Amino acid sequence: MTILKVLWVLATACLFIYSLLIVSMALRERLREHKPPLLRLRKLTQHFPITLIGFLLAVFLYLPKPREAISRFENIDTVFVAAGGMIGTIIALIISLSILAVQRAAETFTPLISRLYREDRRTHLLFIILVILCILSFIFSIKGVLWGLTQSELFPIQILFVALTFDLSRMHYRRISQLMDTNEAINLLSKELLTHIARIQKSVSRAAKGY
Repeated sequence: MTILKVLWVLATACLFIYSLLIVSMALRERLREHKPPLLRLRKLTQHFPITLIGFLLAVFLYLPKPREAISRFENIDTVFVAAGGMIGTIIALIISLSILAVQRAAETFTPLISRLYREDRRTHLLFIILVILCILSFIFSIKGVLWGLTQSELFPIQILFVALTFDLSRMHYRRISQLMDTNEAINLLSKELLTHIARIQKSVSRAAKGY
């Protein structure tokens, strides 16, 4: 029964993380053409190699011998608290990096570009994911708070969260590098204008159908 419960929690955590990754990849890669599954899997492993390693390590830690060693570890709750604090520190660093991009946009470009930088969807999504991981890490430090699971059973999932945090930090570094480029500002402005034109066309079409 305990093994089934642990497998269910691991599957739920993997499904949750996979959903977050798919959403972030969809916002990051606005590709309309169909891609073969193998190519999409290859792209996923290229963007999240540390997460893949963390997943393999989490599976290993659920084997009988590692689980027994983890269960003998004292004060394991401090590991969850430390991981939550680390993720919180990374969130603060991400906000600092984002401010640099917004500041450069305010000094170099028009107020519209500065607003687009402040409302960057990818940055907001990454921030939300990291906050969720940070909160879950602190929740894991409370004994029996999640369906009566022990902290030794939650430890591999925490390893997976830490690995995902490192990959998301790497993604944000690449995103900030893009935002510091002038071409990215032009691309954001072009997308915003096309979106605005599409909204006007839809409004005009609805108004025309009303007559």
